[in-house]
Amino acid sequence: MSRGFSKEKKLKWGQLILQQRKSGLSIRCWCQKNKVTVSSFYIWQDRLFPKILDRSSFKELSPAQEKASFNESTISIEYQGFCVHLGQCSDISALIQCLKALKEVGC
Repeated sequence: MSRGFSKEKKLKWGQLILQQRKSGLSIRCWCQKNKVTVSSFYIWQDRLFPKILDRSSFKELSPAQEKASFNESTISIEYQGFCVHLGQCSDISALIQCLKALKEVGC
């Protein structure tokens, strides 16, 4: 059964998420300052502001670029002929979205 949430709770979390975005602080830092758990923040952010990954979200690399990218990567995911390399400066939300997409295809 789907769990419903009140309009007030959705509005409250929507406002908190927008405040964090406007603050210029990292999510972790903003949550610490505002006494909000990071995990709750991410859960509500995913519920209220889902990211949609489509083909335009990715860039095809030439073999030389792929090798250079691989050498700089700290995380590499390979599945059914696809490779995802995430560097040290990668956005954690990008990793989460990649993992969700892989889960949907039966990873």
